[in-house]
Parts: sequence; structure tokens; C-alpha cells
Amino acid sequence: MLIPLREADRRCGAKAANLGRLLRAGFDVPAGFVIADPIGDDGWGREIESALVDLGSGSFAVRSSAFGEDGRQASFAGQLDTTLGATTTAQIVQAARRTPRSGAGPKVTGYAARTGHAAGSLVPVIVQVMVEPEAAGVLFTRHPVSGADEVVIEAAGGLGDKVVDGTVTPRAWTVDGGGITGPGLAEAPVLTRAQVRTLGRIGRRIEAVFDVPQDIEWAVADRRSGSCRPGRSPPAPRRQRRSRPSRARCCCEARRRAPPSPSGRRGSSPDWTTSTSSRPGDVLVCRTTAPAWTPLLARATAVVTEIGGMLAHAAIVDAQAHGWAAYSSFAGKAGWSLTEAGRAQGERLLAAELDGVGARAVVEVYRDFLPLNDVAATACTAWQLAELGIGEQTMTLGETTATLQGPATALAGIEGRLTAHLDRFAGYHHRFTTALSKVGDEPAWITGTDRDSCHRVWFELHEDLIATLGLVR
Repeated sequence: MLIPLREADRRCGAKAANLGRLLRAGFDVPAGFVIADPIGDDGWGREIESALVDLGSGSFAVRSSAFGEDGRQASFAGQLDTTLGATTTAQIVQAARRTPRSGAGPKVTGYAARTGHAAGSLVPVIVQVMVEPEAAGVLFTRHPVSGADEVVIEAAGGLGDKVVDGTVTPRAWTVDGGGITGPGLAEAPVLTRAQVRTLGRIGRRIEAVFDVPQDIEWAVADRRSGSCRPGRSPPAPRRQRRSRPSRARCCCEARRRAPPSPSGRRGSSPDWTTSTSSRPGDVLVCRTTAPAWTPLLARATAVVTEIGGMLAHAAIVDAQAHGWAAYSSFAGKAGWSLTEAGRAQGERLLAAELDGVGARAVVEVYRDFLPLNDVAATACTAWQLAELGIGEQTMTLGETTATLQGPATALAGIEGRLTAHLDRFAGYHHRFTTALSKVGDEPAWITGTDRDSCHRVWFELHEDLIATLGLVR
């Protein structure tokens, strides 16, 4: 059965119900519909073609609306599959069936086990028109670190997924009453001050609708504030609501703000991508993090990212609310660190993950990986030394590329065996071969730390395996 998004209620899952509530309250939410039971009810397949025609041409987003998502105690942020930019009926149907099935994968079940909250066996799916924004980002109606009664906004040009994922360092503003603090006039204006004020007012209006602090994904398209996804924040002191009307419209999706578990990857300071050893208690220094890394902060004592904002990566924000991580700043630098409780939780998570998939299978893959690691590490190190003119290394670009081709070919099999047990290992082979294919035009793709280079991808995989198995070197 297909349900228009405006009519969505609790039978459509938490996310869709919140979006429907916002639409009925007059906010500018992208048009869409809900597939109430994508797996158990085949009848929607006969309705979807006409429903898409009603939405018009363009691309669509397909996302989950599980009954356990976007809750105060568990958000499941980034855990279930989302598909952006689907353009054909076949793509949308395929995505609509894939999304609920992802709820049974080890990533989601592991998250549910450690939070004590299940996503639910029935996962409704939302299909919405994609917004092509000029700017987008995240807005909290309470400061996510201090809990202060002020609106915090982070933004970047284009789609907002890179702000949420932490793959860019966004511009940030704080709105406190009528005052705004943020980027100076000399910086490129991702948002005007008027737009920042409008977003602040919209955030307060959404907060008033749900009567709790909100975490909102928003976008500005055609010079209007819109495409927002609000959600509840951790409890904060109540305030008197300011409900002054605004002419700007906000296209919203409601989400409660709550904590996922400690997330990240293990590595050594100063740059884990080039580290050859790491130990429990090391500081993780990386370019960014991702929800798929949820098990991998078990042995790091802190994480510092090159890019990303304070509102990025919901898994880390969730960890703070559980008391597993803390955000602090010193001498102009800021980052997240694990608490003792966070490290203990990470250790429990790794142990449960290995128990669930059978540690022997992963250990066997790791044994087969080690000879390939020797080849890849030696080739990358030799190329670095040759580039720097250190020692008597004479490795040419052609020789390095040919040497790395062997590990690249074997990596497909390694990844296939790993993803049979842990789907978060998916993608390493594609990333490595993509980097290798670019080496001929730009040799920096071998060992560059400013890109997804061969060296970077390979060492990510190595550290991923070590952290998963709980090895100490």
C-alpha cells in the first residue's frame, strides 16, 4: 500500500510520521509517498508507476522509516540503506526492496544489540523527490556540546550529505536571540546572514511543533529554505518558544536527535594512514569518519579529523549522549575523545561482532591478506622513498603500478570473503582499483594523503582488520 507523505502517521514508521506532521503544519517538505510494507505486500508494485508520475520528473531519494529509527535513545543514523538520485521505476523498486532487507544485516543488528533498541522487523520506505540545493547542512536547536539555548547551523554548497558524513569542513554559525556569530564577510558566503536568521527561526518553529530540541537537516533551493529533516536532541533545559511567523518555507524530515555508539577507526598519531603500528590508547588522526566504522574506536583514546564539522557523523554525537565520547577544544583545535565507558563499550562491541560472525573466518582471511600486505606496503614505501630521493631506491612508476596490480586483483577475493560475514568491508576493492587507474595521469594517487590513494585505502583495510580482530602490534 502506498500512502501520501502528507497523510503519513505512526503506521508509516517514525521518520515518515514526523515528515507528515511537518507537512500538515505547513513546512516545505519534498513531495513523496510511503511504502508501508515493501517486503510483505506486493500490491504496491502495481501502484508505484502512477505515484511517480504524480510526483513529476526528476530524481528521487529512497530511504528507510523503521519504527525504531530516529528515537531518543537510538537513531540508527547511517545504518540502513539509503539510495539517492534514483531516476527510473526499476531503480526505485529495487532500492525500496533493498532498504528494509538491510535492517537484517550485521551492521544494524550489531547497533541494535549495543543500544538495546531494535529497528523493528517491518521497515516502511519513503520515496521523495530529490532537492537540488544551492546550500544544505545541519541545524541543532540546542548546542550539541554545551546544551546552551542557541541554534547551531553548519552548511556547505550543494547537497547536505557531505556535511552529515563529515567529508567537508562546513561553515558554521551560532544564532543566539538576534545575534549571529560565524564566518566573516571576507569568506565565501555559503549562506547570507538573512538566510541564517531564517533557518534559526524555522528551527525554533519546528522545535515548537515537536516540543523538544531538534536536529534538522535542511537545504536552500530556489532561494527558499527547505529540505529539512528534523529530529529530537538529547534533553536540554526548556525555553519559552518564539513562534514568530516566517515567510520562508522549510521542507523538512523529522528526526529525533539521539546517540549511536562510539564510532571511528583505530590508528596512530600523527597520521594513521601512513602508520605501520598502532596500540590501544593511540590517538586516531584521520581525514573523516563514517557510520560504517561504528565498531572501530574500541582501542583509540581520541579521534581528530582533518575535515568535518561538530554536527557531522551522528554516530559520534550519539556516543556523547550515551557518555561514551566527549567533545572538547584546546588552543583552537577541537575533537572527540572516548571516555572509559566508551572504550569498554567498544571492546564489548568488537567481541560481540566476532562472536556473531565466527572469528575463525575473519582470521583465515587475515592470514591470506598478510602476504599481499607485504607486497603493497613494500611497493608504496619504495615509491615514497624514490619520490623523496632517499636512499638508493630506483622504483619507477611503471614498476610500482605493475607491483600493485597483483594485490589489486587479489583484493576482490579478500573483500568477497570478508563481506560474506561483515558487510562494512564492502568497497575497498573498488576504491583501491579506482586509485590505481588514476596513477598514470597523476602519480600522487599511489601514496597521497590528501586523496583516497592506493596507500591510504590499503592501510585503512589493514587497520580495519587489526581492529576487528583485536590484535595488538
